[in-house]
Parts: sequence; C-alpha cells; structure tokens
Amino acid sequence: MSDAPEVFAHLHGRRLAFAFVDGLHTFEAVKNDFDTWKQHVRAEGVILFHDTAEEQFGVKDFFATLPSDCCFSFACSHGLGIYTKNKGLLEQIKAYAS
Repeated sequence: MSDAPEVFAHLHGRRLAFAFVDGLHTFEAVKNDFDTWKQHVRAEGVILFHDTAEEQFGVKDFFATLPSDCCFSFACSHGLGIYTKNKGLLEQIKAYAS
C-alpha cells in the first residue's frame, strides 16, 4: 500500500484494468486497500484478492462483505477472489471454472 501514491501519480488520471490485493491480511487493511485501489480501477475492471480461503486472515471476512453478484472465488493458492462489476466477464470466469 505504501507504493500506491507513487503508482497513482504515474497513471496521470488513467484507470487500471486490473489490481491485485495481497498486502496486510487484517480486515481493516484489506478494506483500506480495496477502497484505495477501487477508485483507480476501470468500472469494468477486476480486483483480485489473495488468501480468500484462509480462515485466520481478514481477507476472507472482507471478501464476504462484497456483493455476491460481483464476486467469484477459487479455492486454489489459499483462495483467489475476483471482484468485478463486469457481469459478462464474471459469467465467463464462472463458466471456465466449472
């Protein structure tokens, strides 16, 4: 998270298609990372979370607060959670995973 302002400065107002959240694992830190990066990701973009299947981390608890129609989770690699408002993309990911 400490690199976020430097990254944002290099974007010059452009938005990212993708962000990967894998920082501190407390609920509050994950929420802060999500809230910070979400504003710099395109409306149809993707935010990927790591460790969404780990019971001892706040990542799983935070991911559970997101709207279920915007999320999908893989159990691999300690849990990979996808958040996107792009319903078409989300449906493609779900179809691929099934």
